[in-house]
Amino acid sequence: KSRTLTPEQARREAHQRIERGTSCWLAGQCEAGGDYKHDAETNARVAAAIGRDVRFVNPSIWVETLRKFVTLKGCLADASQGQELETMVKSMDGVKLVWQEAVVTPTGAR
Repeated sequence: KSRTLTPEQARREAHQRIERGTSCWLAGQCEAGGDYKHDAETNARVAAAIGRDVRFVNPSIWVETLRKFVTLKGCLADASQGQELETMVKSMDGVKLVWQEAVVTPTGAR
């Protein structure tokens, strides 16, 4: 259920979020930039790992990363290949969640 905030409520909520983030950083419990900070590095590592894995030589896969959430897109040879790919990426450091959006296509259609 979504709700609409008045401008005053939005300012108060934003202030509270900023206070929590600043307190977290000052306490040394989180880093500046949060989950977005390492997206480019994570994306590059995931793409490189897929490229090195002989199970994924033929598929056309690309990777998008946002807030440690990795989305896999492209074409797969079969559904089991998609599951193997998702399992591999989920096990990688810096990945919180994997969305599998790659589709199975016949070899000649790629």
